[in-house]
Amino acid sequence: MRSIPVWGFLSLILFSILSITPAAAATVTISPDTVSSGGQVTVAISGLSNGQTFALNIDGTYAITPGSYPADSMTTIFATNSFSMPFSLTSGSVSASSRGTTYSEFSIKPTGGKTYTIGATDSDDGSTDGYITLSEAQSVSAGTYDWIRMTGAIDPSVSRLTTQVNLFGTVQGTTPNPTINFNIGGLSDGLVQVVVVIDGSPVASRTITVGNGVPVATTTTTAAPTATETTTTTTTTTTTTTTTTTGTGTTTGTTTAATTTATTAVQYSPTSGKITSVPTAAFSSADRKVRLTGQGIESATVMMVGSGTVPENWLMVSKAYAVLPDTLTFSPAATLSFDTSSYSSDYAFFIARKANNEWSAVPCNAGDSSIYAEIGNAGTYALMAYRPESTITSAAPTAAGDQPIITTPTPLVKSTEKPKVASIAGGTVAATKTASSGSSGLPLPVELPVIAGAVALGAVLFGVMRKE
Repeated sequence: MRSIPVWGFLSLILFSILSITPAAAATVTISPDTVSSGGQVTVAISGLSNGQTFALNIDGTYAITPGSYPADSMTTIFATNSFSMPFSLTSGSVSASSRGTTYSEFSIKPTGGKTYTIGATDSDDGSTDGYITLSEAQSVSAGTYDWIRMTGAIDPSVSRLTTQVNLFGTVQGTTPNPTINFNIGGLSDGLVQVVVVIDGSPVASRTITVGNGVPVATTTTTAAPTATETTTTTTTTTTTTTTTTTGTGTTTGTTTAATTTATTAVQYSPTSGKITSVPTAAFSSADRKVRLTGQGIESATVMMVGSGTVPENWLMVSKAYAVLPDTLTFSPAATLSFDTSSYSSDYAFFIARKANNEWSAVPCNAGDSSIYAEIGNAGTYALMAYRPESTITSAAPTAAGDQPIITTPTPLVKSTEKPKVASIAGGTVAATKTASSGSSGLPLPVELPVIAGAVALGAVLFGVMRKE
């Protein structure tokens, strides 16, 4: 049997090394821009792989006439009918929320299967802020669903109603280029924003006009009053009578004194003028764990986007959440808060932001059962805590081959009855590069050692070929 020449074997190895190319990032196209009620929306995906985390978020905003819906009747406020799901989402969650209803139900009906329904009132979570949240930890199977919808009793006092539906999990059973289709139902006129996040990175977003859309709100601002100084002069006359008794008799005299007082007053014209304040808006994630509040924010989305890898001495306490669109900025700064009521009180919490595949801590404070931070930009955020020292090991073994404990200082914790906040020097922790779970959404460069190895192998191959 003839043996393979050495140079041929080396050529095969060299070809294999140089053939290693980065996996293409997944791309998503959402269409169309405008539909009538009942129209179809298509989410076309390319380059999706099993094992990646996937989140589909659908926000709806609807303008309604106060009192136009009976307070005691249920109305379908939002629905995705004939929902086609080409792959499964495992180990995930299904969440929905509404604002502007006194009672809401969220239901899912697989084609040919039974309807699954959960419901809640505005006060079920102990608040009456108008948000109703429905969330379940469960997987979403591939297949067709007759509907994924929200029905509710619309509050007769509201003029605007919002909904949010979020599907999240790990992709299983996908083809490289799957397509999600659904028909929009529910209230006939509104705006629907569809957002897709893969491996924690926003990939696509589109705002779709349904029917006549939502009327643009007009704001009337009264001019600020003009201040004018007015000086008023007041003269006060005082008369004093003096009686003097001497040896020759009694003398009576009168003294008159005038006192002038100048008073300066500030008057405003017009007197009815006032400065219109900028309204504060609030947006919550569908599972109600994260809340964004700020002035002058017309539209924003807060959605769960997964977990991911963090620095070895950190614990990701919550899931990661994206504030979208990612081009959004806040001036003045907006407040992002994480609910800590369901987490251990032993944690020393802090909030971190992910940018360019790096996590970095942001200055934060403790509220009542919450940790909050002032943020100036949209992005991906998560609630973190420091990992106990005993679980952190050094990469370099000792002479005996054991993995020693790193003796890093224990993070300081503020003494407070509120949730503990990790004390961070200067308010920040140095950014720490991390490896993403699954695809980061960015092409990975070929590592330098691989290139160096290919070059060295090429030199050896050239020498062997010359000898032969």
